[in-house]
Amino acid sequence: MERRRAPSVAGALRAALSDPKDKQRVMEIIGWDNTQASRYLSGQMGIVEDKLDAAIAAVGFVAVTPKYINWLAEGCEIGAHCQCARDGLGVCGPDSGKMKRAA
Repeated sequence: MERRRAPSVAGALRAALSDPKDKQRVMEIIGWDNTQASRYLSGQMGIVEDKLDAAIAAVGFVAVTPKYINWLAEGCEIGAHCQCARDGLGVCGPDSGKMKRAA
């Protein structure tokens, strides 16, 4: 089984700055010129704090907390698998401890 790799902001940024179609757009969002992009790609420069949010956004990432993602996953599972919830009757199922669907 193939193991999935976690998304990498650094990897996405490196790929975008290496792609001639994306490079200019990303540099503009971050506020870099060609020299700074080249220095970043060669490992001679990092990303300073005031550019970090722009760099994350430039590659299409959004920072969210694990708590939010866990809540979203739970809600999606309930919504997708629970006819009671879809009918507005609460969550059904043997482990829910909540309102059961009326027969």
